[in-house]
Amino acid sequence: SSWTQPMVKQNECGIIGIICQNQDGIMRYLLYAKYEPGNMHKLQLSPTLQATSSNMLLAHGGNNPLFTEYFQSKKGRIIVDVELVEDGGRNYLKTNRNLLVEIPENEKLDIPDDFIWVSLPQLRKLMKVDVVVNNFVRSIMGSW
Repeated sequence: SSWTQPMVKQNECGIIGIICQNQDGIMRYLLYAKYEPGNMHKLQLSPTLQATSSNMLLAHGGNNPLFTEYFQSKKGRIIVDVELVEDGGRNYLKTNRNLLVEIPENEKLDIPDDFIWVSLPQLRKLMKVDVVVNNFVRSIMGSW
C-alpha cells in the first residue's frame, strides 16, 4: 500500500552476454560503452549484448543487435549460462539469461568504436570506480 513506483512486467527473458577471447595469452572481454537513460554519466561499460528475445528474433522489425549470432548459435564455447531475476523491486518476475561466450583465438571480429576489449585485471580496476561498469557486467562476471 506504500509503493509509489510503477512496476514493469516483461514476459520474456532478456539476453545479457559478454564475448571473451584469448588474445596473446590474455583473456579479454568485449564490452560496449553504452549510453542508457538513467546513467549518471553519459556512458557505462555494458555487456557485448543486451537484448530481449523479441529483439533477437526481429519481432518488431529492424536489425539484429550486434554480435547476436554468438549468443544464438554454437559459434563459441559457453562458459556461463545462468538465468537470474532482474531487480524484483521494479520488474515483476523479469529474468535475464546471463551468458559468457568464449570465441576462438584466431577469430577476427569487426569491432565498432564504442566497443572495447578489457582484461580481467583492467575490469576489476574499473569495477572499483563508481558507475563505470553497469550491473549486468557485474552480474555475468559474478556468475562464474
